[in-house]
Amino acid sequence: MATRRELLRALAPLTLLPLLEARLGAAPLRRAPGGEALDSQRGRGIACALGEEADAADLPAPRRAGEHLALALSGTTPVADADRARVLGSAHCQWIEISLEDRGTVDDGPLAERIRTAASVTLVEAGVLDWLIALYPARRSSAVLHALVECAATGGRVIGRGSTAFLVAGGGVVLGAIRDAVGESRLRQANPRKLGGVRLAHGLGLSGGMVLDTHGRARGDLLRLISVLVEWHCDEGVMLFPRSALCCDLELRRWRALGPDPLIALELRGSRRGLRTLERARLSVLAAGDGWSWLDRRLSSAGEPVEFGPAAAAESLPEGLDCRRFLLAPARSRAWTHERARVEVSQVAASRAFAGPDGAAARGHGLDLCVELSRGSWGLPAD
Repeated sequence: MATRRELLRALAPLTLLPLLEARLGAAPLRRAPGGEALDSQRGRGIACALGEEADAADLPAPRRAGEHLALALSGTTPVADADRARVLGSAHCQWIEISLEDRGTVDDGPLAERIRTAASVTLVEAGVLDWLIALYPARRSSAVLHALVECAATGGRVIGRGSTAFLVAGGGVVLGAIRDAVGESRLRQANPRKLGGVRLAHGLGLSGGMVLDTHGRARGDLLRLISVLVEWHCDEGVMLFPRSALCCDLELRRWRALGPDPLIALELRGSRRGLRTLERARLSVLAAGDGWSWLDRRLSSAGEPVEFGPAAAAESLPEGLDCRRFLLAPARSRAWTHERARVEVSQVAASRAFAGPDGAAARGHGLDLCVELSRGSWGLPAD
């Protein structure tokens, strides 16, 4: 008989989607060794996380017919008709508002049914804390939240942009409470030293346990995402640039980088995490259809392999380290020092570099990432 430890280890990889399939009575997919679906009684959908300026019209089309819904909080300014295709993914989106006064008390009725059966649902940008209150009401279950997950699990498309991008992922980076404001997190901060620091907010888990942050919300600071990954013991993180798009295929269990801007993927599984250090993490720059498979945990690229450039001289940055510096042409090593930390990325045996297709810039996969904070520790505010 299996021990309790063995059972917990076997159940650890389960996400919300397999649990939902079990509740719905859907049979698991049979798969070929390469991970392709062989048959499916119930086709799964797509989850997309976009940067603030990404074009939703370029996303893959929904896999089923139905309504296109724009789910917004009450008081949100409606998107102009001319911009609906770019912002919402369809020019014919039906605008639906949820009142915060309901505090998640919307019954499992007509609204939840429309969301559950829609072809596509877009979560319109608004305050992070307001969205968390709407989807995660205190001491009760949210029919809207469960309808969104079921929409994606049964073939629909769910889109988040900017401040709502993390809702389609496992979680996102939010600001904690400060002395004179509540911040963006619903959790109270018991440690006064961490007031104003960053925290983890949970999403719908449509892309596994991935934690998202955007360049606009982070103001270019990758340490913000790294701090949450280390402090909250997460293994995967993604930084979206303004025109980045992350498209997760729930049927094939893989995600791809779309859009004109690349994205940065972090892998902390197997890394060494200290009080103020991070060693042996992996950093990859993904663009032009580069992807990652949940099944074999491997990166892929349609670009042509290229050689790494020579090691670059270490730089001192008095103005701070913007994560766009990680988009420079791949070199054997690069290092930056600024007032908060020393950061180094370097080539290792498993690292690869690619260029293209369609003129995409050269980029590195699987680079070794080491970070050492100059002061403080992970989870403390920057200032």
